[in-house]
Amino acid sequence: MVPNFTGRQSECEEIMGHLASESNQLVSIWGSPGFGKTSVAIAVGHDLRNMGMPVCWLSLRGLRSKAALASKILSCIRRSVINEQPSFLRLSLDDQLCQLLSETSERSFFILDNADDLLESGDSDVKEDVLQLIEEILRRNERLTIVVTTRESLEFMNVHFQGHKSVRIRTLEEAHAQTLVQELLSNVSSLECRRITQICGFVPLAIKLLCCSISEYKAQPSQFLDEFMQHSASASIIEMLDNADSPPNHRLQFLVSSSFQRLNAQEREALVSLSILPDNFGSEVAAAVLGKNTFQTNKMLQNFRRKSLLDSGLQEEFFTMHKLIHTFAREKGLNEMKDTVLKSKNHLNSFYSSLFEKLNRKYLTGHSMEAFLEFYKDEQSIVQSLLESLSDPITARAVFEVLAKGELFLDNLYFLEGSTFD
Repeated sequence: MVPNFTGRQSECEEIMGHLASESNQLVSIWGSPGFGKTSVAIAVGHDLRNMGMPVCWLSLRGLRSKAALASKILSCIRRSVINEQPSFLRLSLDDQLCQLLSETSERSFFILDNADDLLESGDSDVKEDVLQLIEEILRRNERLTIVVTTRESLEFMNVHFQGHKSVRIRTLEEAHAQTLVQELLSNVSSLECRRITQICGFVPLAIKLLCCSISEYKAQPSQFLDEFMQHSASASIIEMLDNADSPPNHRLQFLVSSSFQRLNAQEREALVSLSILPDNFGSEVAAAVLGKNTFQTNKMLQNFRRKSLLDSGLQEEFFTMHKLIHTFAREKGLNEMKDTVLKSKNHLNSFYSSLFEKLNRKYLTGHSMEAFLEFYKDEQSIVQSLLESLSDPITARAVFEVLAKGELFLDNLYFLEGSTFD
């Protein structure tokens, strides 16, 4: 078991519920890097073992072909099944594998961890070959169930597998995140506990990394956190959480960076562009920032959701970007993709200037209350965009005209704060 595994009882119960039915031959566990997919899969594996079920665990990290997958599974099965007859050895790897599995009569499970390199290689032939192999394996043995962990949602597998069930691993609930901190730090106060979980965004790996740093610091947690937050103003939180001596798959920077590197150039630009928005944003403002139409934007946002780089927001047509991914993307923009950030900010400022102009027209045509309510809903964004546009010689003239037309509207909005738009 993974040390200090906590707060995932509901996810484990949901997965075990799917595995209880033999009609569900494929169960995928997916979510953002560092959220605990592998830990959940390990816990599920132990639950199955405790029930007397045969379980085979395989890490697929680094595998990039169907042949590599077939060989890996075959090497595991051959330990328990001796079948070295010449006729058997003349078969292809796929046929050897399928024949051995077809001879297994008891209910059994394969847990294939970190299948991203195989399914997100960018080579459609590799993905299709792997899917065909899995499909053939499950067809040959109806008592076999495969559990796969990936960062990307495998919704597309519903086309191939009628019995596919999917479970997303999200951040820990606040109470469980605090329990994890208390398990890792014996001398932590409730206030310090809350600060740690909020800095880490309730991500298990981030919490473990930060608590490990606090333990090594050998000082009061509050003193460490004060110094940590001072440095975080000028450095990436993700980089500060990492220990350079840890193996790559235990480092948050490596996990988030590898997710970013899997994106194509257009997707990288889009993610960096979206990082200039607040954590929770609507599809309309996202379209403005990306400079795309509504259809193209929704397609891109859903793509990022499938890749677990975005999540659905609390409101319909809203999306959220986790703070650690948000921080990473902003760092990329500031350090490596400045032109992308500048272009996106210009799009954003233009969007809110146009919105203000539209609200002013509503106000002048007798819909004042509606205009007021819509303005206050986006007040901070509108004001910030107007002020930034005024400081740019390229956009200043157009914004002066917008503000001049909206003088009466502004006077009513800020009649108690006349200095705001002097």
